[in-house]
Amino acid sequence: MTTKVFSVLLLSTFLLSLGCQGDGKYPVSGQVTWEGESIPEDHNGHVQFMPVDESVTPDAGPIGADGRFEFRASPGEKRVEILISRPKGKVIEAMGMAAQVQYVPERYNKKTELTATVEKSNNEFQFDLVK
Repeated sequence: MTTKVFSVLLLSTFLLSLGCQGDGKYPVSGQVTWEGESIPEDHNGHVQFMPVDESVTPDAGPIGADGRFEFRASPGEKRVEILISRPKGKVIEAMGMAAQVQYVPERYNKKTELTATVEKSNNEFQFDLVK
């Protein structure tokens, strides 16, 4: 009977440890500002962590209120791409929204100069973007 109880406890501990490690990713969070200001609420934005090691898939999350972002990312060195668009013109009925225009310079997305290192802890990042 004790062997059975021990086995159940051992299995439970193993399964719990898998749940804690989960997908092998760690929480990342932070804030993006544009010219020292928060990203306006009517703008759409995403932060993408592109791995230097191309065998690892990218991770991304939306930029929310006050320019805050939060998602899970795999560990390691990353190229950080930030995409932010704003409404341009009138609302298009079929889409239910106005067309969007990207206004962040390419040095923050396609030709990014931003980097980050994702580790087990302390993954709080601040990205202050300027024209």
